[in-house]
Amino acid sequence: MKKNLFIIVLLMGVAVGGTVPSMAQSKSKPEKEIRTWTSVSGETFEGEYASVSGGTAVRIRAANGQIISVPLNQLSDNDQLYVEYKNPPKLKVECLKTLDSIEYFVDTWYNAEGAPMESSDPATVVEASFGAKVTQQGKKLYNHDLFIEIWALTEQRYDPDKKHLIAHIKTDAFRLNEENKFSYTYENDDIYKILKYNTRIDGSVSTADWIRGEEYSDMLVLVRDENGDV
Repeated sequence: MKKNLFIIVLLMGVAVGGTVPSMAQSKSKPEKEIRTWTSVSGETFEGEYASVSGGTAVRIRAANGQIISVPLNQLSDNDQLYVEYKNPPKLKVECLKTLDSIEYFVDTWYNAEGAPMESSDPATVVEASFGAKVTQQGKKLYNHDLFIEIWALTEQRYDPDKKHLIAHIKTDAFRLNEENKFSYTYENDDIYKILKYNTRIDGSVSTADWIRGEEYSDMLVLVRDENGDV
């Protein structure tokens, strides 16, 4: 499969080398996620997750804006799990695709006067398949399921601004670990056909106005966790 490198930046981030207008990243600031934290002794307090410090403590922003540092092992199991989800590994995400063209030549046909007519331009069918490869940067174990979601689009030959979603693929769960060398490749067996043809007949002037059908345009890959977060 040909590989085009795509980097997921934020939720519904736009892939490098191609844009998907209907999936553009929002520029609005994310809402604050104030939650109740619980210590192993049962005490609770309100605050917003800020960051992890040294892998052993979590920094929490209190309602008054003050940052407090709490040892991870002093928080409840649910809070420690929450922090794990907030610190997923960095991933290299590659879009994989194959685009195999097949040309079909039409047989001679006859007009109303019985004269033979034949198109000199074959119809072209592109058989496309889509997949993705996810590789973890670093070897810190992330013990949670991940899922890949893929979108593939075509554009109209006569109007590139008109997009068509031809594939939306969701994978089963997978994990990145030493056993698979922190890398996972998904290849979808489904074949998606993209048609191009010319509506002119022999003797007419060939212009782009005669071309109909579609061509491959863009591809977007997201990796989600068990909660559906990118």
